[in-house]
Amino acid sequence: MSSLPKIFSGRDTQSYAAIASLAVVSLYGLYLWLLPKPLPGIPYNSKAARRLLGDAPDMMRSVAQTREVMRWFAEQTQKLDAPLCQVFIRPFSKPWVLLADYREAQDVLLRRTREFDRSSFTADLMAPAGYFHIRYKTDRKWKAARRWLQDLMTPGFLHTVAAPAIYEKTLDLVQLWKVKNRLADGRPFAADLDMHCASLDAVMAFTFGDRIRYSAIAPQVDILEHLEKTDVGGVSADRDEPVRFPKADLHEFIVAATEGTVILEKIINSPTPKWTHWWMSLSPWYRNIFAVKDRFIREQVNLAVERFRHLEKNNTDIDEDAATRSAVDHILLRERALAQKQERDPDFSSQQLIDEIFGNIVAGHDTTSSALAWVLKFLTDNPATQTKLRAGLRSAHADAAAAGRVPTLAELIRNKVPYLDAVWEEALRLSAVSVTREATCDTTLLGHHIPKGTVVFLLSNGPSFYGPSLPIDEDKRSPSSRAAVPRRWDERGDVGMQAFHPERWLATDEKGGVEFDATAGPQLVFGLGPRGCFGKRLAYLEARVITTMLIWSFELLPVPEALGGDEATDGVTHRARNCYVRLRSTE
Repeated sequence: MSSLPKIFSGRDTQSYAAIASLAVVSLYGLYLWLLPKPLPGIPYNSKAARRLLGDAPDMMRSVAQTREVMRWFAEQTQKLDAPLCQVFIRPFSKPWVLLADYREAQDVLLRRTREFDRSSFTADLMAPAGYFHIRYKTDRKWKAARRWLQDLMTPGFLHTVAAPAIYEKTLDLVQLWKVKNRLADGRPFAADLDMHCASLDAVMAFTFGDRIRYSAIAPQVDILEHLEKTDVGGVSADRDEPVRFPKADLHEFIVAATEGTVILEKIINSPTPKWTHWWMSLSPWYRNIFAVKDRFIREQVNLAVERFRHLEKNNTDIDEDAATRSAVDHILLRERALAQKQERDPDFSSQQLIDEIFGNIVAGHDTTSSALAWVLKFLTDNPATQTKLRAGLRSAHADAAAAGRVPTLAELIRNKVPYLDAVWEEALRLSAVSVTREATCDTTLLGHHIPKGTVVFLLSNGPSFYGPSLPIDEDKRSPSSRAAVPRRWDERGDVGMQAFHPERWLATDEKGGVEFDATAGPQLVFGLGPRGCFGKRLAYLEARVITTMLIWSFELLPVPEALGGDEATDGVTHRARNCYVRLRSTE
């Protein structure tokens, strides 16, 4: 019987075995090479370091339940019991470093700006904002964009343009709540959308001036003021069942501005924001939002330019005429002045200018409306604080209280209310988003090497904010941190740091009176230093006006436990998921 053909020789078998072994070794080597690369000496989750996806699966499971990326970050510092730790979120990338110490964060933002700048993380998250200055490193392009805005935080603009617009739109909000209060008949209703709409109305009013005829609040008043309690179930036997009001149809730009924040929230809660943004940008929904944005803002800019040309034909001083009209007017005048200085034609149609206007609208209204929702929640949950605030408001605006009217805009601007400022500062502290920076060179943090390009999260919801600072050897701090005078806030006092306690921000002045102390405790909500929030003054102005008018006109009664809670969603801001009010008129 003939033998079977010999397919492989012994030498061939050995060769294939060697190739297979080499492939296995190579793949294992590739696996090891792709594993996270911890920074030496900085604590981390050892299990995550042995997984290709690092900490990402754990973070995504947590975010799927809580919608709060920053809560998960804070939990890592607590689990590792370390003021500085690292996490591995983006596969095959450098780890992110988490810093949970306000004193060192303050040092980074104020005194180490050459070592730490705006992060690529922020640029990725804010990609839909296009050329908005918040995405830039602190370079020539950023400085040019900020020059367009430099008139918008002056007392002249704030008091003569922004404040009247805010006051007028707040009166609309008060009217809306009077109508809702009548229809609700003692039942609670959602207030977060009202805060969003009122803030957006105010921002649009002072951004575009009297050219704008669209509103988010007014249409809601129009459809509700003709309804009866029976139309919204206001006579329900269940007094804790929230009222669901019909919603008005809004102008497409108002919808676009609102949906813009939704897009940013989806990107921020993704471990791969670039891919998430790219995928979303393919959808008709996304493209329509930004087409509406571009079209509407360009129309408003063109109207302003046409008015300037009309004034020039009539030999009217444009600068004087436009000084009290709108933010867009000021931005265009600044572009004209810059063009003259640089010996070029002004470019009123550049995409960068359009994106800058839209970015300020979205950022301006979203941050304020989110903070307003938290203030309402805290005051509802703390009736003694609410009573104290209302008494402080009526004392500061004694003439208005005596006359049985709401304060005038002039009174709101002129009269100081320290307890109002304290309430707001405490609400902001407890709802702040964390700040990110990126190392521009090889440097150190708390004695540990931080390579160039490393993204550092300066947490605002962990130790030194919501609880006592973790112990740090003084010699591990930077020289500039050691030289700075640390704050004196008692972190281990009788009132826990996670409790809402506005009195933390009050001090006694030389005459024995009470004054607001903005430096009393840790605060990162607006950032610090040259890259701190440009619109901080405007945000405080809007906050004071809206809060005063609401607390003056209404008492916030307790709401059912199911409608409360501290659950939130991280986006441009740390937004409360539930914000319900039950009102009683104070008039």
